[in-house]
Formats: sequence, C-alpha cells, structure tokens
Amino acid sequence: MVLVEEQLTIDRETFKALSSDTRLDILKALRERKKTITELAESLNLSKSTVHEHLTMLIKSGLVKRIDSKNKWVYYSLTWKGMGLFQNNLKKIVVLFSSALTFLLAGTYELLKFVFERSPMLTREGSQKLFSPEIFSTFKVVHLSVGPVLIFVSIFLFLLLKRIRR
Repeated sequence: MVLVEEQLTIDRETFKALSSDTRLDILKALRERKKTITELAESLNLSKSTVHEHLTMLIKSGLVKRIDSKNKWVYYSLTWKGMGLFQNNLKKIVVLFSSALTFLLAGTYELLKFVFERSPMLTREGSQKLFSPEIFSTFKVVHLSVGPVLIFVSIFLFLLLKRIRR
C-alpha cells in the first residue's frame, strides 16, 4: 500500500481568507468540532452577522463547508483544505517536541556523566583529589561543555514550540 500525501495549494481566495484575524479565529474554533453561527458568535464575542460574513468568505475559499442537519440547525466545519492548514503545524509540533525532549535528556546525561566521573567518592581508588589535573582531561571537559549546550538547545526548541502552538 502506497500512501500519497496531497499537497495543500493556497490560491488567491485562500490568501484573502487567511488575511483576517477574525477568520483565523473562526478556523481555530472549527478545528475543535463543527459549530453553528450562534456558537461561533458567542465563543468569539462577535455578532452573528459578522460571523456569517466571515464564514461566507471562508466557504468561498474552500476552507470551511456548510453542513445542513436533519433539524433546523446549520453547522460549519473545516474542509480537508482547512484541516491541512493545522495538520502541517501538528507535524512541526511533534518533531519539535521530540527533538527538544531528546536534547534535554542528552544534555542532562552529559552533565551527570561529568559530575559522576569527577566525584572522588565514585572512583575505584577513592583517593583521587578533587582538583587533580586528570579530572579536567579533554574527554571530561567535553561532557561539561556539551551538556549545557544541549540543554540550551532544548530550551530554545521548547520556546519555539510554545510560539507555534499559539
């Protein structure tokens, strides 16, 4: 079985639809589940007519679809194109989170390796002095320098992740 990932193409209408913060808020609200105009208006603190106007633009751009239900309610939900805008972010979030966690664990390991190799109580002889020249050999200093760098990179990635989630 071969999985083919469809490319999300953004045309002029889509760019127009995405140029408004209100329409972006509507898309984010519809990401959770399908909603009526009333639900959208209440959650976004907007009038129904304003929400209707923005939904018309989103429908025209192909990001939102209208769903008529058996009762009198009309629901709106994201199309595959609208979901595609958020799925790309989801992939970025998963990659960033796993990378940040890996860097954090690797940095912590490197620092702990330096600390435990440096401790005179953990050596075989037990008589090694605390500040002997062997402690600061090139190999051990690498652990001391690489650990904080990896932890710093993980913190940077976590901050970037926080920014993308907004």
